[in-house]
Amino acid sequence: PPLRPEPEPIVKKDKNEQRVFVVGDSDFLTDAAIRFGGNGLLVLDPIRWLMGEESFAGQISTEADVPISHTRKQDVAWFYSSIFLVPGLVLALGAIVTRRGRRIRKRARDVDGPPGPTAPSVPPATAAPTTSSPNREGAAP
Repeated sequence: PPLRPEPEPIVKKDKNEQRVFVVGDSDFLTDAAIRFGGNGLLVLDPIRWLMGEESFAGQISTEADVPISHTRKQDVAWFYSSIFLVPGLVLALGAIVTRRGRRIRKRARDVDGPPGPTAPSVPPATAAPTTSSPNREGAAP
């Protein structure tokens, strides 16, 4: 015989129950990524949940929290690597990129010569007054 799904328990709803689903993205519903994979469920499941239709929500495999166990030595290693090692690597990488950029700019400057104008500057030509324009100050032509 085919397996039947277990009936859902009847739960009385509290009339004062309020639900909120918050997303921290202003264009959440307009993203083109909604069409791919399970992203559509990310939109539909909260809407169904807000309307009180929990029976349509996705399956939860387990609600049990999985404990993370570390030894004291591993905890110390994770702490110091996240506090000193990772920021040190970021600073070292930044210093390497900065020095490389300075070297490249210095070589380009040495090859091209010093920065600045290479041609002698010529003062701009002044425009001679034209006789076709009327004298606006009231003087005779």
